[in-house]
Amino acid sequence: MNLEVEVIGSDKFYRALEMMAVTSKRTAVEVINENFRGVIRNLLALSPPMGGKQGGFKFDAKGKKTGSVDFAGGKEKGKSAILADLNKAFKTVGKKSLLAFSNEQEALGWYLGARNSRKRIKGAPKRPASAQQINFVRRSILDRQGSFAAGWSKAANYFGISLPKWISKWGPAHSKLNVEVSEWGYYLTAINVTSHREADVIERITARAIEIQTGNMRRQIESYAQQQAKKVGFTA
Repeated sequence: MNLEVEVIGSDKFYRALEMMAVTSKRTAVEVINENFRGVIRNLLALSPPMGGKQGGFKFDAKGKKTGSVDFAGGKEKGKSAILADLNKAFKTVGKKSLLAFSNEQEALGWYLGARNSRKRIKGAPKRPASAQQINFVRRSILDRQGSFAAGWSKAANYFGISLPKWISKWGPAHSKLNVEVSEWGYYLTAINVTSHREADVIERITARAIEIQTGNMRRQIESYAQQQAKKVGFTA
């Protein structure tokens, strides 16, 4: 069953894209590819475990975006959040009679089922478990990092964006891409193959990714307009 989400702000993106194509010295296809690449880069920076209010972008010494995604920082941030969540979920006990789970798989199954839509434990249940059981859950959850971001991997590959192995290892099962170029236009559909419970996340970060790229284009258009104004002797 396919999942469709409504993306707010795409009309502003396409208007800015048209203006960029008109004012740029490059071909329309080059302008389109650059800005679609920017959207995919933004999606990766906004996808868990990167994400956050500012997104997982890299910044230079002056605090300006470099145009790259801070994958390493996102992975570390995700690891810290996972370990903190596991600390809320379990407490280590040594006596077998006190254990809440009979084996490691049972502990993992409980943890996965107890998480909310943000993949976090509500409250602090502190279920008694052995160190071996907790370590098994920890390794299993940490190994799952990158599965959401991998949903954009085919689009990333298409636009030449390199992904670290902890994301790319999930392969094509998590991502789909359809590109059509014809005399009627250029159409690209990137699909993140994820669960329905994460539809709101995809909708939110896709809208934000487009909003960021629209802002980038507007700044370039404004800069171009200022340059043209100076050429004809106009000063504000």
